[in-house]
Amino acid sequence: MHYQAIIRRILSHLNGRRLSFLIVAFFTSIPFVFADEWYKNYEKALKFIEKKEWENALKYLNDAIEIKPKPEFNANPGELIFLDYLPYLYRAKAYYHLNKIDEADEDLIKSEEAGEAVQAKRDNAAKKEFTKYRQLVTDALNARQFHIDTTKGGDYSFKEMFRKWTRNSESWAVVIGINNYTIEKNGYKRLNYAKRDADEVRQYLISALNFSSEKIYYFPNDKATKRAIDYCLGDLLRNKLKPDDRLIVYFSGHGETISTANGEKHGYLIPVDGKKDSLNATCIPMSQISLYSDLIPARQVLFIIDACFSGIAGIVNKGIDKVTEKQIEKFIQSRGRQILTAGSADEPAQMGEQWNKHSVFTYHLLIGLTGEADYDKNKVISANELAMYVATNVSTDTDYKQNPQLYNLGKTEGNFIFYRKGDF
Repeated sequence: MHYQAIIRRILSHLNGRRLSFLIVAFFTSIPFVFADEWYKNYEKALKFIEKKEWENALKYLNDAIEIKPKPEFNANPGELIFLDYLPYLYRAKAYYHLNKIDEADEDLIKSEEAGEAVQAKRDNAAKKEFTKYRQLVTDALNARQFHIDTTKGGDYSFKEMFRKWTRNSESWAVVIGINNYTIEKNGYKRLNYAKRDADEVRQYLISALNFSSEKIYYFPNDKATKRAIDYCLGDLLRNKLKPDDRLIVYFSGHGETISTANGEKHGYLIPVDGKKDSLNATCIPMSQISLYSDLIPARQVLFIIDACFSGIAGIVNKGIDKVTEKQIEKFIQSRGRQILTAGSADEPAQMGEQWNKHSVFTYHLLIGLTGEADYDKNKVISANELAMYVATNVSTDTDYKQNPQLYNLGKTEGNFIFYRKGDF
């Protein structure tokens, strides 16, 4: 804001007796607010940005950042400082227009980490600017990674392409395992291995599949209340996850199915405080899964449900073809919502010592993720491949009394991709 505008704003709040004192105080403060070298450079940079003189803008932004590397926000509109200092966002903009895409990407990451678009006084404008250039830079990176370098005689390797496809993606999980049911409390018998299943799934995600323990929300036994699960899936993840992220939700516990008067079947997941005689009030209907998946902004979401129930509002996935690199790109970059279940309608989910003290479903799920489900031997496992492996082996082991199913929630084309640490 120019000096004249600031003076007009101050004068509008003055009365006669305080006039001379406040004017003196104001002009005394000017050197501290406006005369700093970083501000002079930043102001010049903004003027060059308005004129789209990107090289000049970049020069002065670099000088401003060298003097004052941390952003500064005007948190109090009543103060004399009317400036939001967003150095990395504007430098990313200059870099982009100079076709320095990697530098623009790095500055957008710094801008996001510093919270520039969120904490700035001009909140909506900064958010729009950040969103616009995040998309432009991402598109430029994606376009470049498929460019054929004729001097080298070929495309990027699959590993290089895969790393580029997943560079902005973070992996999140919710893992739920419940043994502690009782007939008296819930109307259901105790389970022997559900918590053990959840423990090992959680550990395998961390040790082998590139998941950080800090990004796994774990609900064993008494922590797996309806309120806790509903808050995590309905509110917490909605605010934490970003559009490029991916999420697994694993549940091992009891499920229940009821039939309506018109013959339709509705499935429920039973939390630790759920009650068989009041399913709607105390349990999680499978229809709620669709709502969770709509609320969560992540690009791919895969629900893995080791329970017996029916009533999923989804489309059954009919197996897989050979998975090409182009398909994997589409799987990763398209929105995907899938549910892998332990069986089809009304099939009991089996568990026992013969499956290393696991359920038969989770036993083969873990084996499949070690690489057995990698039918194409390309070091990645799609949800489609995993479902095919698990369904084949579970059906065989149970004499076809339990047949896992993979459902798509709506017409989504994305597909959750698993990859092991070290391979990429």
